[in-house]
Amino acid sequence: MKKHFYANFKMNKTFKEIEDYCKNFIQTVKINDKNEIALFVPYVSLKETKHLFKNENILIGAQNVHFADNGAYTGEISAIMLKECETDVVLIGHSERRKFFKETDEDINKKIKQMMKYNVKVVLCIGETRDERQMLKTKQVITNQLKKALNGLYENEFKNIIIAYEPIWAIGTGEVATNKIIEEAINLIREILASLYNSALSNNTPILYGGSVTQENCKSLNKIKNLNGFLIGGASLNPKDFSFIINSCFKE
Repeated sequence: MKKHFYANFKMNKTFKEIEDYCKNFIQTVKINDKNEIALFVPYVSLKETKHLFKNENILIGAQNVHFADNGAYTGEISAIMLKECETDVVLIGHSERRKFFKETDEDINKKIKQMMKYNVKVVLCIGETRDERQMLKTKQVITNQLKKALNGLYENEFKNIIIAYEPIWAIGTGEVATNKIIEEAINLIREILASLYNSALSNNTPILYGGSVTQENCKSLNKIKNLNGFLIGGASLNPKDFSFIINSCFKE
């Protein structure tokens, strides 16, 4: 399975800054067909960024999508609009969307189904809060998130599904989950997928880790069994830092 290195820019970088990023990134990063690199940029830069990287094996992603094709949803972006922007992949269910915009697992399920209609890859983000972990509810939370988010999805649609385990207490805090915690979460996710579908689908679904991944810890995290890559926030905003992470974990 490919190693995935996904950069979430969040609400950062103008298109001019992305242009500069591109020049520096391409000069330093190792790219081959065994590694999958994606940049999740602001909506307003999607199409232009896609054209910047048109000669490179790099995916361009959106950070969210609405669950309707069109309608009176001021400020929202639909799946068909993202498709028109040549979007390759979409983040759905990020903890910041859940926290600040009150997105529910049912909303997330509708959004995933929208992207499946247009044959666009989805990164489904899941993870527990610190309180939920301390109350020993991690298994319950992850199970509920997966069951509700994946409700009604067919096995053949999983060619376009990637799951990112992002413990909320580790996002942007500088606190990284231990390798043991991450490995336990990955095993749990695969167990749930096997129970919902089958073991082959479970084994073939890419699972990423996100949460304060840096230059300093990426090599250690890369040793985690059954981990297929990273969804990186802050450390991906510097092209040299993101390149370092990719190159350090480079799959020949």
